[in-house]
Amino acid sequence: MKLVLLLIGILISSQSLAGTTCSNLAGSEVRWIVPNTTGSAYDTYTRIMKPGLESRLGIRILVDNIPGAGGIKGVRELAAAPPDGTTIGILNGTGILVSGISGSPDIPDLVEDLTILGRASPVQHVWVTSAASDIGVLTDLALPGREPLVFAVRSTASSSFASLSVVAHMLGLNHVFVSGYGSNRDARLALLRGEADAASADVNSASSMLQSGDLRALLQVAQHADPNMPHLENVPVLGELQQRNEDLVEALVSLLGANRLFAAPPDMNADLSKCFETAIAATLKDANISSALRKRASAIQYADGETALADLEKAQAGLSRISSIVTTAIARLRGDD
Repeated sequence: MKLVLLLIGILISSQSLAGTTCSNLAGSEVRWIVPNTTGSAYDTYTRIMKPGLESRLGIRILVDNIPGAGGIKGVRELAAAPPDGTTIGILNGTGILVSGISGSPDIPDLVEDLTILGRASPVQHVWVTSAASDIGVLTDLALPGREPLVFAVRSTASSSFASLSVVAHMLGLNHVFVSGYGSNRDARLALLRGEADAASADVNSASSMLQSGDLRALLQVAQHADPNMPHLENVPVLGELQQRNEDLVEALVSLLGANRLFAAPPDMNADLSKCFETAIAATLKDANISSALRKRASAIQYADGETALADLEKAQAGLSRISSIVTTAIARLRGDD
């Protein structure tokens, strides 16, 4: 009986402490770091969520756009901030991990150098081509006598580059990259202009161009078909085509899924991080906010901090399986091979 009472007392005390910690945030200014430019997808995501988070915590959020080095500059700033509740952020974990493969210097360790507060949704990629292209189905990419395929990417540090290089390796495709597009959307527009044959895109970001008929889907970069994507019902799934490369497929899908992460500086107090985590979850479940995000092709499949951290650790662990493929592709693009 005494043990039960002790446990109840501990539970009540911890809940009280968490409530006190949350109330202490009221009236404060919190900097939300976005490691991307104003108007970018992550910036839009932040500004849609901002009112909901402010009202739930009684805070004032100051959005701080810190673009540069493929998001690394902003993440460095977040990792260096004090863990006192005055700074949080959103980031593209996939891009940071891919930057590490591509050799970018001084990249923060997302597990060790940040407190992960949750994930808005994992990202699934789909290979796309122009609807006007002579590439009708995936098998057309490997037709005998075909010229090297031209893949359009933003940079070698992009998730699209990782998707294209790893899958092309698995499928044995003869290909070259054209990089330097200002954004992933610009790379997709290059397909419509006939500058490239294919690109890899976040399926939600590409949904409007797929539904309008401007783009054609060739491959789902996933382990299994997603029943929530009926418009891709007849599009081949990588995991089903490449069962002999199951470990490689899993590593790539985990990497691409480490996206849309909410984070704070490292070593944040557990009660304080829980305040933000709970408020973020409630904000994403708000009907008006979730509707506004979906209108901008941003799906929501929320994961709490613990789940998001475990998935991030899995993505980091899988890097060793694909890093040599990506670095070889980078060397080919740079003419180093």
